[in-house]
Amino acid sequence: MQKRGQIYFDKRLYADSISNLTTLLEIEPKNYDALILRARAKMSAGMNAEALSDIDAALAQRPNEAYAHSLRGAAYLDADWPRSNPARNMASQRRIGRAGLLAGRLGRSNVTRGQTSLVPSKSSTRRCG
Repeated sequence: MQKRGQIYFDKRLYADSISNLTTLLEIEPKNYDALILRARAKMSAGMNAEALSDIDAALAQRPNEAYAHSLRGAAYLDADWPRSNPARNMASQRRIGRAGLLAGRLGRSNVTRGQTSLVPSKSSTRRCG
């Protein structure tokens, strides 16, 4: 069932993936890989609050697992963004990484102020008066 859940996930059939992994987790509730995959499927489907419960269950089993902590942070970060945000959709499809997304957001804010770099220019920090 986990392979089928992974296949559905890879084909972006998130509801089918979640359904198969839920069935597997009823049989094997401590299956770490299934919990993480179902959390990823839920996040991809925009169900971040539900994904957090799976991530918490996975972290209860493996509290030092860096990937689960990273996924948890991504779930909290993505929870604040609307589904229609193209930058969020690109990040969830792994076209760019989280670091690139954050740098892009910072860069975009500076570009709107007429700057082209992440470092403020001297003219923007000059006092008036």
